[in-house]
Amino acid sequence: MSKRSDTIRSIAPLLRPDPHTNDSLQMQLRKRIVAAIQAAVLPRGSRLPSSRKLASELGISRNTVSIAYHHLIAEGHLVTRERSGVYVADQAVARSSFPGDEARIASPSMTGETSLAVRSIHARLSDTPGYRCPTDWQAYRYPFIDGRYDRSLFPVAEWREASRLALAVKEIDQWSIDNVDADDELLIEEIRTKLLPRRGISAQPNEILITAGEQQALHLLTALFASPDVSFGIEDPGLPAMRELVSLAGAQIVPLPIDRDGLIVDEALSGCGLAYVTPSRQRPTGVTMSRARREELIAAAHGRDLLIIEDDLECEMNYLREALPALRSMDADRVLYVA
Repeated sequence: MSKRSDTIRSIAPLLRPDPHTNDSLQMQLRKRIVAAIQAAVLPRGSRLPSSRKLASELGISRNTVSIAYHHLIAEGHLVTRERSGVYVADQAVARSSFPGDEARIASPSMTGETSLAVRSIHARLSDTPGYRCPTDWQAYRYPFIDGRYDRSLFPVAEWREASRLALAVKEIDQWSIDNVDADDELLIEEIRTKLLPRRGISAQPNEILITAGEQQALHLLTALFASPDVSFGIEDPGLPAMRELVSLAGAQIVPLPIDRDGLIVDEALSGCGLAYVTPSRQRPTGVTMSRARREELIAAAHGRDLLIIEDDLECEMNYLREALPALRSMDADRVLYVA
């Protein structure tokens, strides 16, 4: 099979007509090609299939493909090269050619109901402020950013040595085993017996779930518990990413005020079904929740039938006082622990 045939088959599913839209076949094809270009699925300068071959693959008339190509050439998305064919233009067009329409690549099996749900999520995402870290952040005297590390403080040598040891031939058999739907037993045991006890937490192996990081853990918890009929308490100010997750789930967000002792346990919690808190090192203020507040929060959770999501990610960042026990160590029934 030729490379060109592979290319046609790889992009054809993205360009197939959607029977649930009112757009003409030619308009659908134009929108999908533009979306593929904008998403870099069709890279700048790449060659498109001939009108005859693409029409055959999509099951539409060659004339429909030709009309779509001509429009896209006139709009600057595509260019023709003599005796060579049709190519994606090297220069990007400033904006979509379709006023009032958000060009997107749709799955060929997407139903009208699914399409409506996707548009609903897209509308909510459009109102969500994005986070961009400046490339020169290290030049700032006080870079108040998240998700970056200080190279002068990071144990690069130790990290490289640990990586080297883990990749040794005799170690590969230990970490390359496919556990299917279970986590690595040795890792679970290390967490259960060495890490969690430092936070005063006792747990059984079946109570521990390994995720790809804090964000995935919060995403899973939000997917499980957040819904339009749930009021979800979030610290204010608090972690923007968590607010976005809860908002996308359609749950009502209840701002929970913060002071120098951490979360204020007041009437704001009354109607909440869940509350997301960062007691060890509140983000972004850096405040540590006092022991008295922790006890108040646990009592409120019992009295108001409240579930607490405790994000203990930076518990080790407490340099000014003795570390306080995790909320989970005070109540295993009402606290979902993320670290």
